[in-house]
Amino acid sequence: MDGIGVRKFSDLKLFRIVCGKKHGTQVIYQDTQDSLEECIEACGRLMACHSVDYDAPRKVCYYGKHQGAPTVKAVALEVPTPWAVLELPTQENSNDLAQLELENKFQEYADDIVAQGYSGLIASIDVPEGKFALISGYDNMDQKNEPETKSHFRIGSFTSPFTAVVVLQLIDENKLRLEDTVEH
Repeated sequence: MDGIGVRKFSDLKLFRIVCGKKHGTQVIYQDTQDSLEECIEACGRLMACHSVDYDAPRKVCYYGKHQGAPTVKAVALEVPTPWAVLELPTQENSNDLAQLELENKFQEYADDIVAQGYSGLIASIDVPEGKFALISGYDNMDQKNEPETKSHFRIGSFTSPFTAVVVLQLIDENKLRLEDTVEH
């Protein structure tokens, strides 16, 4: 554990919420990465992560979750991410063509995920090179409806790991005991 109480990624077994906010997002993890690509790749392995904020001059990456979000906006998938090999445009050569190339590369990745058997995917990408949304697949396989960026999805039993993490954190903080009943 480093000096500010954040566990290093290799030691991270249970997500501990860091008391801190950055641009309306609660930071759940922070580390040092050499590039934005490495941050995005690490975010793909961090299950509760919804956003990445990279401070390039200091090479510090903040992984966060949105405060008060009523639904899960993004779910990290357990699939290999080609993001580490993307050549992102630099600030010096950033222009409309570079952003279009970046969007196309991310769209290809989204389409590849759907081709692997996922019904649909919505992702919001916000990097210094641009901000855009990706949509691929369907939000209803029977009706073949294309999802919209404002679509909501039921995530069913996938919430169980999140509930378990919160319960374990409350136990660690002595705010809950395993013997407590649901009524408490």
